[in-house]
Amino acid sequence: MKAGVLLMMVLGFLSGRQVVLAQNFTAPANFSFSHTNSNPAYMTRYILVNTQTNSIDYSSVQTSFSNVGAGSYLLYGVNYDASGTAPVLTPGTNFSTIGSTCVGLSSSLLVRVSPGNGCPAMYTLKSGNWNDISVWSCGRLPTASDIVTIKPGHAILLNVNGTAKGVVYDGGKLTLQSNTKLTING
Repeated sequence: MKAGVLLMMVLGFLSGRQVVLAQNFTAPANFSFSHTNSNPAYMTRYILVNTQTNSIDYSSVQTSFSNVGAGSYLLYGVNYDASGTAPVLTPGTNFSTIGSTCVGLSSSLLVRVSPGNGCPAMYTLKSGNWNDISVWSCGRLPTASDIVTIKPGHAILLNVNGTAKGVVYDGGKLTLQSNTKLTING
């Protein structure tokens, strides 16, 4: 998909008009869009919220995202008072917790990124929660097409419902938090 097509769609999305469109990419996805903040008292950050976990997977002060992994996301522009407290918009933050410090939230645009050949093997880089993208070598959460390897000494907590094609234990440990499940599609 050419960036210009996304540009036109996102201009409508960020100007407040309801846009019921989706944009499709192949991982690792790189795309940009246009947005002008007309109020100098406000700062704007852009986030991609994972539709499966309702957590922020990507955050940027720029009107672009790079190396977006496979998944389904909602793209938002978040405005907040430049003189006040900035909302926590780091990857892994639950989307529902940002409302108290933001002054405006744009309509969302659905962004779908299908798995590509950009990450042939997914493995853990460190211990942590399943929904923390910094845990995974591909820079994204595992999908139904990934066989994930839990490396030696790494402890992974499945703190949300997850999915994978398979799990290989290479000396690591996977613990399921109560009321969560891992769907294996292999």
